[in-house]
Amino acid sequence: MLEQDVAGTALVAEPMESAFYDPDNSSAIMRVANFPDAILPLLQMESLVTRETATVFGCGVIVEIGCYDGRALEVARFAGTRYLGIDINEHAISILRRRIRQEGLAGMADAITANVLEHRKWSGAVGGAKPLYLLPFNLLGNFRDPKQILQALARVGGIVVISVFNSSLVATEIRRSYYRRCGVGELQEMTAPRGGVLFTGADGFYSQSFDEAGIRELVQECGATLLRWATNHIGHCATVLLADTAAQ
Repeated sequence: MLEQDVAGTALVAEPMESAFYDPDNSSAIMRVANFPDAILPLLQMESLVTRETATVFGCGVIVEIGCYDGRALEVARFAGTRYLGIDINEHAISILRRRIRQEGLAGMADAITANVLEHRKWSGAVGGAKPLYLLPFNLLGNFRDPKQILQALARVGGIVVISVFNSSLVATEIRRSYYRRCGVGELQEMTAPRGGVLFTGADGFYSQSFDEAGIRELVQECGATLLRWATNHIGHCATVLLADTAAQ
C-alpha cells in the first residue's frame, strides 16, 4: 500500500500475484509517512466496523492482512481480542513486533512475515479462536484477481471485513492526488473490472476501486455470505462470512 493502500501484500508487478512479493518491489511502495485528511473517513469507518464485527460475532482474534504498522492493533486491544498482523515486509513486521513487546502485549498480539496467498504458512498462528480478517485500506483492490485472497482466507475460515474505495468522483480524485503525491510514475486511469476506477503505474502499481454491485458479485462468486454493509462518501466496508473450504 503506498502507505497502506499499496503496502504489505498489495502491489503486483506481474499478473501472477506472487510477483509483488519481490524485495525490490516492496521498497518502492511506501514513500509517505502520513495519510492525507481526505482519506481518514475510510480509515475511521474501517476501524469502527472491525471493532463492531469482532464484538457482535464473538471473534477471538483480529488478523490484519497487509498490516504494515499494525493500525488494527488498537482496535484489537479495545475489543479485548488477540491480534495477529501479517505482512510481506520484514522490516515493518520487525518494527511492529518491537512495538508489541514495548507495550507489554506479547501475550495478546503477534506479527509475522508471510504471503497471505500461502495460507499454510500463516494459518497456524491464528490459533483456535474464531478469526476476523481485516483487509484494510483498499488492499483487496491491489489484486488483479481479488478472488485469490478471499479464497486463501476461506481455506482457514472465518469472517472478513473488506475496506475499499468506492467508485465516486470524490474518491477517484482523492486517490489520483494521493498516488501522485506518493510518487507513482506513469499513472494511468481506466474503468476497473468490478465497476470502479483502476489506476496503474510504474513498478507494477495496480489499484482498483469497486462499486457496490462489484463487491456483492465478488462475494457471491466466492460462495461467501454478505453479513453487513457500511458505506460513506469515499468507501465501502463489507462484513463477509467466508465459505468453509478448509476440507477441500
